[in-house]
Amino acid sequence: MRDPTFPPDAWTPTLIRRGIDTTIESSTRPTFVATDEGNAYVKWPDNLQGPPALSSELIGTGLAQWFGLETFPYCVFDAIPVDAFPDSHDETPTPVFATQEVHGEPWNGDDGLLTKVENLDDISWLVVFDTFACNYDRHRPCVIAGQPSAHLNERNVFLSENAAEGRFRFRVYDHTLCEFALMDASDGDQWRGKIKDPTVYGLFPQFRPYLAREQVAAAAAKLATLDAGTIDAIVDAVPTQWIQQTDTPIHWKEFIEKRAAYVADTIESKLFPQFEIPYED
Repeated sequence: MRDPTFPPDAWTPTLIRRGIDTTIESSTRPTFVATDEGNAYVKWPDNLQGPPALSSELIGTGLAQWFGLETFPYCVFDAIPVDAFPDSHDETPTPVFATQEVHGEPWNGDDGLLTKVENLDDISWLVVFDTFACNYDRHRPCVIAGQPSAHLNERNVFLSENAAEGRFRFRVYDHTLCEFALMDASDGDQWRGKIKDPTVYGLFPQFRPYLAREQVAAAAAKLATLDAGTIDAIVDAVPTQWIQQTDTPIHWKEFIEKRAAYVADTIESKLFPQFEIPYED
C-alpha cells in the first residue's frame, strides 16, 4: 500500500540491554545493540557530525514515512552510554535515534539486483523525496575540478528480505545529511537559497530506466498535500537537546513547507523535459 500508517505503528524500546557491535565505521557512530524490544542500531548525539545529524535523521525519516516510502521502524528514547559501551562509565540518560534491525543488505550499485526488487515504483518516489529533502548523501550531482561528477552512496538504499523468495524490497534510511542538518549547524540564512535549488538528488544512473512519469506525477501530487499539522508533528518531535540554534525549528518548518511546494511544481518537468519539435516555415 502506498500510504502507510502515519504516524507509524509504535516500536518503543526503553533501554539497551547490551552492546553487540560498537565498532561500526561511520561518522554518526552507530552502535548495534540489544534492546528490550529486539536488536537495533542506535545513533548518539556526540557523533562526529554532532546533534544536527540526528535531527536531520529524525525529520528525514519521518517525512519519508509520511511520503509513503518504506523505512526502518524507528524511535527516539533515552539511552545510557554505559549500557552500550563496555568501557564507558557514563550513566547519564541521553536521547538517541534508534532503528529496528531489519534483515537484508545495503544495495551495492549492481543494476542486476534491481530486477529482483518488488517495489520498483519506489525508485521514482525516492528521487522526488531526495530532491525535496536536498539529500546530499545518496546521489548528488556535482562538479569536481571543473568536471561534472557525482557523490554516490549506493549503501544508503537498503534491500530488505521481507519479500517473496529470491526478491527484495527497497527501504530508505540514513537521512543525516539532508538540508535539515546544515540548517541547524550554522546560524545563517543560507538555507533560504536551497528552497528553489534546481538540483535533482537521488537519481543514480541505474535508476533511470525505472523512472516512471506517472509515478513521479503521483509523488509530486502527494508532496503538494504536505500540510502544516504534519510538518509540526515531525519537527516538534526533535528533542530540544539536539537543537543548536533557537530559531531552527521555525526555519525547518518554513523550509519544508516552501521546498515541498517548489518541488511539487517543478520535479516532473525536470525529470521529463519537453523538447521543442523543429518545424519548417
